[in-house]
Amino acid sequence: MTLLAKYLSPENETSVFKGIPIALRHSDEVRNLMMTRKFSVKYRGQSKHLGHIIYIRPQSYCHKQFADTFAIYPYSNY
Repeated sequence: MTLLAKYLSPENETSVFKGIPIALRHSDEVRNLMMTRKFSVKYRGQSKHLGHIIYIRPQSYCHKQFADTFAIYPYSNY
């Protein structure tokens, strides 16, 4: 896990990795980790004004297409 090593979350947080740039979402390392089906992804980002498109992010989540980063969480039953 050399690619994800610098995105490790602090011990007091529930995520395993956080602040991962969205450009790395489909990297081989992330893909292999997600294929174990022991983790889930939460997308993170801000509200955006993209020309004629205005995306006002709900507080509880962010859509993948407007995300800047993402975090990886373990499923609770593992």
